[in-house]
Amino acid sequence: MKKIIAFLCILLFSSTAIQAEIYVSAVQRFEARYHHGSHQPEYDLVHEFWFGKNCLTLLRHEYCNYEGDLIESAMRLTFDKEKQRIMVANYSESTYVVIPLPMNLPLVVDSTLVESIKNYQINGTIQSTGEKKTIDQKACAVFKITEWIVYGYERFYDRERTIMVTQDVPLDWRLLDELYRWIRSFFNPQGSYLSDLEKINGFIYATEDVRFQRGQEIHSSFKVLEISEKALPENIFDLPNDLNKKAKLTRSDLIALRGIVYLVGW
Repeated sequence: MKKIIAFLCILLFSSTAIQAEIYVSAVQRFEARYHHGSHQPEYDLVHEFWFGKNCLTLLRHEYCNYEGDLIESAMRLTFDKEKQRIMVANYSESTYVVIPLPMNLPLVVDSTLVESIKNYQINGTIQSTGEKKTIDQKACAVFKITEWIVYGYERFYDRERTIMVTQDVPLDWRLLDELYRWIRSFFNPQGSYLSDLEKINGFIYATEDVRFQRGQEIHSSFKVLEISEKALPENIFDLPNDLNKKAKLTRSDLIALRGIVYLVGW
């Protein structure tokens, strides 16, 4: 009996020492297009998600298909619900910012940007089609979305989306919901748009998107490639030790955050 108890203790210790969490990888593919007198080849944005207990880290990498190599790891966001903080790492600047929650905007954004942010507004409509689509043996609900951003008198980033959403995933997709809601808060989402977003319950598994920009249609698609249980990389939920800490988010940080919510988020 003592040997059995000792074995169980060792097993329990080893299983907790090497913590396994849920890993998700997905690709956002932009189709080739003609732009400003030249042909733009298709390219990918690769997203990785690590889901832990009350923690989530999102990493966005940029790839270039015609070379096939990783260009850079552009952005990392870590939402720690237990510690009530969000960490924003900007790898292009080798910096990161720690933001306590609930957020006090003037304390976390460069003072020159506070008034400018007030001129933004995200708006849109979300419609449940009632359709079901099976992707990778997962039942997905289909939604149609129209979205746009207004800045002052200028309207841009108009897009139409078809998204496929599932709850058949072994992760807390509500954490990602909260993270996207936080990002969207910088751009003053309209109340009716936020209410419509509540219709979406689940994890976005795939999308088909068209963005309208200066008379062009930019087509892209998003697809989850892998969901698996993996051992956590070192410091994936902790503050980075290879970047420089700064006090507030800058314009480049906000542009990168806008890109995340407008490429994958809902």
